[in-house]
Amino acid sequence: MNYNFEKMANKQKELDHFIRSNSIDKINNEKYFNYRIIALSVEISELVNEIRFFKFWSQKKPSEKKIIINELVDCFHFAFSVGNTLQNNEWKINFNLDEKDSFENIYFNLQENLIKLKESKNLKTFYKIMMDITKIAWNLNYSQKDIEEAYKIKNEINYKRQNSGY
Repeated sequence: MNYNFEKMANKQKELDHFIRSNSIDKINNEKYFNYRIIALSVEISELVNEIRFFKFWSQKKPSEKKIIINELVDCFHFAFSVGNTLQNNEWKINFNLDEKDSFENIYFNLQENLIKLKESKNLKTFYKIMMDITKIAWNLNYSQKDIEEAYKIKNEINYKRQNSGY
């Protein structure tokens, strides 16, 4: 599978610049990076909560596709932000799925790699994170076009939030 996120990553760079230039609380780059990692971890958990694959005790089905893609796009927003902070230039994600690519395994890989990335700031580790988020999108049958459309809407919402004192 192939996805190309360059256009969205560039849009995220613009949004991040807008947010940082208008922020009252000026934080150093290390804290900024760490906060992005925390935010990404939280968004991944929110996405997993909506997918509900781990809730064996519940009869409730996964959330509506609209809710799930919104959570997925939140993950991409913060992943792009982290990648831009690391000055990543490779936004083409290529992967093959195999039997190890269950939601459960992807989730644990993501959490493990977020911790590694906080310490190492290694682009290979970042790329693994991007690949795993993209695998979730693919497993949920979201195309690049679906993600781009949802990202565009959420990006506009984020600008409105910033302009209204969110």
